[in-house]
Amino acid sequence: MIKRLTAAGLGIVALASVAHGQEKVAQAAPASPSAEEIRQADAKSEEEWNYSVGIQNYVFTLPLTMLERERKVRLNPAALEKAKKFAPAAPINEIGHMKTLATANDIMPYTPNNDTVYSGALLELKDEPVILTAPDILDRYWSVEVADAYTNNLFYIGTRATGGKGANHAFVGPNWKGTLPQGVIEHRVPTNTVMFAIRIGVVPQDAEDLKRSTRSRTSSKRPRSATGAIRASMAR
Repeated sequence: MIKRLTAAGLGIVALASVAHGQEKVAQAAPASPSAEEIRQADAKSEEEWNYSVGIQNYVFTLPLTMLERERKVRLNPAALEKAKKFAPAAPINEIGHMKTLATANDIMPYTPNNDTVYSGALLELKDEPVILTAPDILDRYWSVEVADAYTNNLFYIGTRATGGKGANHAFVGPNWKGTLPQGVIEHRVPTNTVMFAIRIGVVPQDAEDLKRSTRSRTSSKRPRSATGAIRASMAR
């Protein structure tokens, strides 16, 4: 009898709680927004959407803006000579070199290492590939970092990526059709413009080691193969 009364009592309490909750929900129901409130909310949402799209467009196109800036520098002889004083700049499809290690006083357009000497190139591949010939360099760190027009890293060549082994590496644009020379490694890239940065390790504050390391760097000579591909050589 006690169990039955208890169960019945619990049922009554539960029903009362549900009814009380429904009453509270009914009391808490907000009033419908006015037409003006809806208009203001829509305007705020549209502003936030436009801001978000603008930020995404900026982030997406910033690399292309930087690329176009670098292209214009390389097509302007006076600007190029000025750029050579603080960056490894050279005409398009040629390799530029730094002669010293970077310091805190340098104004390079990126944050450099201070224990590697830099070389770099901006390549245009619309008409033909560019072949980089790299020797084996086993006595010091070196790397070739290759990036597309959006500055996405594509691949590396060098100490960590290829065990210090060099080879003939052809950078080939997305639409080029042709036959590369024998013994060339093809790297099909997604954009017709690519960049690469060469870093060669140097013992800091050792002038003789800096001289030795620069002997490993690439030449700016551009002999062409039978296919018309531009060649750049890393002379060891």
